[in-house]
Amino acid sequence: MTKLDDILQLYSTAKISEQPELTPKSVSFMCEKGYLNLTKAELTARELELLQVILGKPVKHYDPWQAFLCGRGKRPVIKGKVRFILGKVEFKNSEFSLATWKKALQEMFTTEILACFQLKDDEFVLVEQVSATSYESADFLGIAQSLDAELNTKTKFFIGDLWPAEFDLAQLFAEEQAIFAVCKIKLEK
Repeated sequence: MTKLDDILQLYSTAKISEQPELTPKSVSFMCEKGYLNLTKAELTARELELLQVILGKPVKHYDPWQAFLCGRGKRPVIKGKVRFILGKVEFKNSEFSLATWKKALQEMFTTEILACFQLKDDEFVLVEQVSATSYESADFLGIAQSLDAELNTKTKFFIGDLWPAEFDLAQLFAEEQAIFAVCKIKLEK
């Protein structure tokens, strides 16, 4: 029996679905089978904390790209090419939040950003619809420097390749994420 099976047995209202239930009365967690949805009224504060230790932070919003790339959702409809831009941001002080940083980053793009979501507390991914106005990899040094100067951060990017929509994007994202993890370790040494 898995941890997830144990949780499903312990909580009568717990259920697995393809999308999180994002209502004031429910809490959802990403899991290997999709999203684990629970009724908040059934949980004590301590139980919720314990579930967060086991499953990670609850889902605050549903992003179809995040669900798809993490193997928990259907492929979004796209045409042309996309690019994954992975990054890590460190805040030198608590004056700004990741939400402020993400908004400033997205405003720098002239192309369509299909998704922008967190991988971890300090890591994120942008899914960019590639066009003639897409930035070159070298341009991202200037973007990072601008963000860092404006928001007192330390930003690192990993710029993925340009991928045609018909390719296995979830697999390519996983591979680029693994490369990013290795590069990030080397940069931190």
